[in-house]
Amino acid sequence: SKGAFQLWLVNAIAAPNNRKLLYEGAGTLLKAGMDPTGRYLAVVAGAGRRASVRLVDLNGESQEIDLGPATSAVWHPSGDYLILTAPDPKGSLQLWALRTRKPYDRAQLTFLSDGTSDLCLVSPSGAWAISSAAGLNVPTLAIVDTSKSRLDTLSFGAAPKV
Repeated sequence: SKGAFQLWLVNAIAAPNNRKLLYEGAGTLLKAGMDPTGRYLAVVAGAGRRASVRLVDLNGESQEIDLGPATSAVWHPSGDYLILTAPDPKGSLQLWALRTRKPYDRAQLTFLSDGTSDLCLVSPSGAWAISSAAGLNVPTLAIVDTSKSRLDTLSFGAAPKV
């Protein structure tokens, strides 16, 4: 159905008919993905400003957790953080870091007056996150230090109410 997907584990070479359903639900993987260990899945559900990121334990040991507003989510290679595009208190999309353990708090990384686009990328090393800046007449990129040592020093808090 629209807005729903299934994630299957299949060994296409050794046993193509042996399949295991890992997850079925709403959302998209195009703006999220699997953590470095392969145990957790981040899924963006909903659309536009009503989108939220959810954390799914593929081992089935915990319930799906709604982590609050986000239009995209990228795993930091450490697995300790998700880098998000999410609204700030004024409703502009910004880059955020979200801790992937309780209390699942977040820290705002950009403070652009017109915000960012609804997508972000993280470098393979995790040292940098990038998004395009919104509202400008020329292409402009927001590049943020997301090294683990930098993220570990941030002040984290609850997601803003938008």
